[in-house]
Amino acid sequence: HAADTTAGFFLALLRGDYGARVKDPGHVTVAVNAFWTGSGETVGQPWEFGLKKEAKAVLGRAGDWEKVYVCRRVRSAAGVEGTLRRS
Repeated sequence: HAADTTAGFFLALLRGDYGARVKDPGHVTVAVNAFWTGSGETVGQPWEFGLKKEAKAVLGRAGDWEKVYVCRRVRSAAGVEGTLRRS
């Protein structure tokens, strides 16, 4: 779950800290259920300047990340989660 709060681990994965396979030119990284804000500007804690800089460099590259689909929580008019919404 790549998110603003777990970006350090995700960036370590992309750097190859957990194995070199991710650095293979033919390798594709799929971030399932990813949630990071914009181009990584709110990643980590306010004092983690290095992490923020790396996140902007990696997550902010135009064209590198593409949303395939987006799932959102849906509620009925009565507030029941998981029900279908009529359009």
